[in-house]
Amino acid sequence: MQAYIESQATNIYYQVEGQGPPIVLIHAGIADHRMWDAQIPALSEHYQVMRYDVRGFGKSNNPAGEYNDHLDLLALLDELKVDRAAIVGASNGGRIALDFALAFPSRLSSLVLIGASVSGHQVADEIVQGWGPIDAAFDAGDLEAAAEATMQMWLAGPHRSLDAISSDIQAHVKQMLLDTYALPEEMDEGDSLPLEPLAFTRLEDIAAPTLVLVGEKDFDDKVALSRILVQRIPQAQLELIPDTAHLPNMEKPVEFTRILERFLVAG
Repeated sequence: MQAYIESQATNIYYQVEGQGPPIVLIHAGIADHRMWDAQIPALSEHYQVMRYDVRGFGKSNNPAGEYNDHLDLLALLDELKVDRAAIVGASNGGRIALDFALAFPSRLSSLVLIGASVSGHQVADEIVQGWGPIDAAFDAGDLEAAAEATMQMWLAGPHRSLDAISSDIQAHVKQMLLDTYALPEEMDEGDSLPLEPLAFTRLEDIAAPTLVLVGEKDFDDKVALSRILVQRIPQAQLELIPDTAHLPNMEKPVEFTRILERFLVAG
């Protein structure tokens, strides 16, 4: 099933596969709902799997105006009449999942964070500097170069070259990036409002069982932040995935899915 829901003055694209306990997959900021393609066959055998394009990505527009990302997730659950779900978020999707967990704790059964961003956490200089080549490519109007620089930064990570990543994965991520870049400017002008108080100031309030995953070849700041999450979230556990960077579910789909399913069953 695929459709759109109306939320905060725009339409959010989503897909649903399978039946069983509900689980929501929220993509990273360099991807869209398709980053989870490798997980769907296994997960949909036992779960109702929902995934969507965050506004401003893939097929979801982001018109001018203020909005809260976590309210789009709430609208999806309400539309599908899901009272509680396991929420899985990667990178920027992790930020949304964390905000949702704090704003609506009764609506999630468990929380999975993958190389997560956290509202209120100061981004490391190394990451800020890494955006330089990407911004330069955009300013030059070279979207192909922007995609390549983005994949080097986040898909390969700071410790490897893109040569370490299979051509199939590169092609998959590049297509998602270019599709998002193709969104008309007037449909990507929204202003995301942060959750208040910021998530980083109250991680101890998260009550749901939480799994924190991070690729060992991700940015050092992402690995360190993942360890902080485990220290501060009461029911959290850490999984460090070897030989992967920011998208471990794409680099090692079988291992990632096995870890995720083991956590969901235990929870």
